Amino acid sequence: MYTKEQWDAWLAAEAIFAAGQASITASANGNAGVAQAPQGLTLTHTKPALTFSQACQTIQAVRSGDRSESITAALSDITRSANPWVSNVGWVGELWSGVSYERAIVPLLTPGKLDNWKVTGWRWITKPAVASYAGDKAAVPSNAPTTESVSVEALRLAGAHDIDRKFIDFNDTEFMNSYFAALAESYAYKSDQAAGAFLVANGTTFAAGAVGLLKAVALAANKVKIDSRTKATFVLVNPTDFIDLINITSQDVPAFLQTLGIDPANFQPSEFVDAGTVLVGAKPAVTFYELAGTPIRVDAVNIVNGGYDAGVFGYYAPLLQNAKGLVKATFTAAV
Repeated sequence: MYTKEQWDAWLAAEAIFAAGQASITASANGNAGVAQAPQGLTLTHTKPALTFSQACQTIQAVRSGDRSESITAALSDITRSANPWVSNVGWVGELWSGVSYERAIVPLLTPGKLDNWKVTGWRWITKPAVASYAGDKAAVPSNAPTTESVSVEALRLAGAHDIDRKFIDFNDTEFMNSYFAALAESYAYKSDQAAGAFLVANGTTFAAGAVGLLKAVALAANKVKIDSRTKATFVLVNPTDFIDLINITSQDVPAFLQTLGIDPANFQPSEFVDAGTVLVGAKPAVTFYELAGTPIRVDAVNIVNGGYDAGVFGYYAPLLQNAKGLVKATFTAAV
């Protein structure tokens, strides 16, 4: 008795071979089952034809999941690796390369609008002052005030490339948008780096002695308050020193820091400050001038070379208003 699957295989095989049965004859010399070419045609046949029973068995085996060599030997392979171009690849676009850099130093400073290639101002060297006066028609005290001119030239950051115009002609917006975003991020990092270097170079060195980080901050903040008559607004420490603060407790934080308006929770880690150094400053002490719209996006057509010239330009000028509002000190431990 045949199963349903066997009957299905038999019916399928019968349909396949029904049309060809009329032309299959057995030869008198025992070559039974060999297909003969109709008269007038030449047939080259290198493999013996399957009998009806063999065909049924083969179809049934394939339906049952048999993929042995004896079943598939007559089938030619078509693999994906041999034909990689016949289907689309799994395109996902630009990969994530980390969060874009956000400036941490520049926002701590007073912003200024740069409307000229040179920033010029003046400041007192010796301010006008009063003194005790006896009266009675005596000479009025009069000191000798002096001033000085202060000027800084704008510094520049720029980056540009000659890009194949096919990116433009075929409207590859993803690439071009990412290109300009990368340049803008680079400007943000380099300008922040420049601001950090400016603070470190212009900070007044204070001999805090062999003290810990927190006491060095307290001493430096106190000096800012005394010398510039304003409270410190920011504290910069090296990231390595910043991590060391994890070991301190609320009992380790001097109450004096709160008096100066300094909270360790607001310490700003900065790679631009050397390890073992703390930089304490007041926002009005430094103005960071920038040209509006910086970084400015610029592009032009390079017809001769079939290119698209693109880039960005940025202008900035850090100006030290008062060195007394910027103090750096060294320390030996976190507490």
